Amino acid sequence: MAMNVPLEVALDPLIAEAHRRARRRWLLTALIVLVAVIGGGGTTAAILASHSSYGATRPVGNALAKSPLVGAGSTQPGVLAQLGVPTIVRFVPGGIFAIAVIVTNKASAPVTLEAVRANLPSRTPLHQIGSRLLAFKQFVCPPGESCPFIDPIGQSPYGAERPLPLTVAPGHQGLARLDFRFASCWSRSLRAGATVRTVTLLYRSPDGAAIDQHLRLGTSVPQITGAPARPTCRS
Repeated sequence: MAMNVPLEVALDPLIAEAHRRARRRWLLTALIVLVAVIGGGGTTAAILASHSSYGATRPVGNALAKSPLVGAGSTQPGVLAQLGVPTIVRFVPGGIFAIAVIVTNKASAPVTLEAVRANLPSRTPLHQIGSRLLAFKQFVCPPGESCPFIDPIGQSPYGAERPLPLTVAPGHQGLARLDFRFASCWSRSLRAGATVRTVTLLYRSPDGAAIDQHLRLGTSVPQITGAPARPTCRS
């Protein structure tokens, strides 16, 4: 015998099931939107973090480019004969001076400078006695202002220092200072090639790989003058 069930009672389970399905669809949709927002936000953050007007032009293995800027200093009068281009140093027995090599990281990743070494010819009165690595940012004098000269090479004394590692971000600059001492005496005439013309910079890439890069000094090559007319070394 068939029973007459009110229509609203018969539809209640169907309506409840429809509500449950609607809630599941809403939760699923909300979860998808949340994931999209988180993922989109992460991507946007990465893009914003990496966005810059700087564009890499070199691989990490050849990251450094020399700046035409020149810096030099001396710990005693008479050694530094001319500051600028070219830098001229006068032979003073035992005299100490320093030159600056300013480099720009042209790669897309930061590099960490660890050491700088002068490549000296066999017959030269120069001896490298130390080095230093410094962060560098070129000073620009505002138009119409009278600005004092700022020597980027840092304070003396120059001597046997052990450089601290310096991390240089992409597009940023670092200063490698090389400290030299003249020989206490010299028994040969000074040739034009008796100076330092190239340096080797040791740095590490982000993965820790050690890289040696050789740089020509160009305008930073110090010229030596004041050669003794007679040998000053006793045999």
